[in-house]
Amino acid sequence: MPEPLIEFDIEAHELQELIDRLPGRVKNLKPAFKNIGEYMVKERESWFREERDPDGRPWQKLKVRTYYSLFKNKKRYTQKGKLTAGFTRFLGSKKILTQDNHLRRTVYKAESDQVKISPDQQAKDYAAIHQFGGLAGRDRKAKIPARPHLGVNRKNEAEIVRIIKDYLMGEFA
Repeated sequence: MPEPLIEFDIEAHELQELIDRLPGRVKNLKPAFKNIGEYMVKERESWFREERDPDGRPWQKLKVRTYYSLFKNKKRYTQKGKLTAGFTRFLGSKKILTQDNHLRRTVYKAESDQVKISPDQQAKDYAAIHQFGGLAGRDRKAKIPARPHLGVNRKNEAEIVRIIKDYLMGEFA
């Protein structure tokens, strides 16, 4: 017994136009990659604001010794052994990985076949040591814990796929 066959015609000019544009859109994904870059800049900023890695794990806190070195030669304790008001304000305002904000600044470069997302160019020398951890400083004696600040999590992956799908389906120019 032959399988039933149903045929019908649809006049879908918009669909045909999309199909006709698809090869060109696949060859040049730069608009989609630009949107991905913008999205990842916002995501990375939230990771710095929350002091968390891309997967939501909190970064290891700074050591007291680090706070002391950042506060320089200013008075940290009162004669009674309490923290000075200035040092207390400083401790409350100090964020991890934001000493000069070079590492926090995110840049991206969208091309037709990829997008590169990275910290500010001025952070290139120390971005890796903070991402992966390791020994740094004079004689490589300072142990820096890994505080991942670059990456893509599952939520990001889903959003990136959505951005590319929207572009291929003609949702944005």
